[in-house]
Amino acid sequence: MTHATTESTAARVVAGLGLVRAKVALVGCALVVALAGMLTGCASLPGSVQRPVSQARTDVAGTRLAAVAAASTPEGSRQLSGMRLLPDGDQAFEARIALARAAEKTIDVQYYQIADDTSGRQFLRELRDAAARAVRVRVLVDDLHAAGQDALLAGLAAHPNVELRMFNPLPVRDGSVGSRVLFSLHEFSRVNRRMHNKLFVVDNVFAISGGRNIANEYFGRS
Repeated sequence: MTHATTESTAARVVAGLGLVRAKVALVGCALVVALAGMLTGCASLPGSVQRPVSQARTDVAGTRLAAVAAASTPEGSRQLSGMRLLPDGDQAFEARIALARAAEKTIDVQYYQIADDTSGRQFLRELRDAAARAVRVRVLVDDLHAAGQDALLAGLAAHPNVELRMFNPLPVRDGSVGSRVLFSLHEFSRVNRRMHNKLFVVDNVFAISGGRNIANEYFGRS
């Protein structure tokens, strides 16, 4: 009888401890959410921002890239498109650079990430140089991995021939991805929507798409 009573008491103690742990965990989660809410109480995005409508340019028939595309298309099949794989990292990066340097009218860019590393900075310099040649440059980049890049991107956006937008920006501008998301939990339904497009279009004629963002690890560079 004593042995059974002891086991029953121990079971109740263990169950009680489990309940206490569960309550502590719930309280901890609630505190984290509350803390995130308090810390981000003053972190918010501007309520009214002008977003001018921008359209793709169609006056590209006389560009060098348009001539290359026409010469590469069989006679009588000018409505067809062609493709070429770029499996090598160096080749894929240099193709983007070569197209940027050949641009005469427009460069349209969409990426999930443009890193602040060797590849990202060279890529942005090429866009800036193209804008200096009167090429219209449009950039759409997801904000999730852009922490600490405001000055870098603002420098590019300051050029009159550049239109740059951040997709679904987080109100917290610096810190790790985890901390930025944590401090944006009050807007989770919005900030959870990210843009994974990876597209590079030059003169509305040549385009590079695929799985590569603009960062060293995607091109085997350092």
